[in-house]
Amino acid sequence: MARLDTCLPMRFTAPILVLCALVAVQGTAQPAKDKDADYIKRFEKAFPKNTEILSFEDYATPERYDTLYMGPNLDNALTHVNNDQGGIAWGLAYRMISLNRMYGTTRDSKYLEANLKCIRAVIKVRDDKIGKKLWTGKIAPAWGCDKYAKRERAIFAVHTGTIT
Repeated sequence: MARLDTCLPMRFTAPILVLCALVAVQGTAQPAKDKDADYIKRFEKAFPKNTEILSFEDYATPERYDTLYMGPNLDNALTHVNNDQGGIAWGLAYRMISLNRMYGTTRDSKYLEANLKCIRAVIKVRDDKIGKKLWTGKIAPAWGCDKYAKRERAIFAVHTGTIT
């Protein structure tokens, strides 16, 4: 095998390597820039700029919580309850915890009533209630998940613990 310094004079080797590196970087930079622009565009559409800047005192109120998490927003969150991708464990369970905290703070029973709606929705979709089988072929009284195990649906203690 021929050595590089015997094939090309050294004065050409460094510029050629720099040119190759620039071509490689320039060839990949544009698609990444387009992806970033597309992501930013989708993000700004989903989360428009908030022109109203609230103080903490105005932001952290029961009224603000109710606007964000009660009524139609809660009803919408309960339309497609399942844990197939960990949605109950990593989403709805935290809302349920927040409802308990809101009751503890305000002593307003509407938060307990809302949490009871959540509890009923969650119990209704437990694997044994809807007939979902685990990778073992068994149906268990838990909330399995298809997302994390290569062997198909499995039960994760962290999900069941977070949900209950």
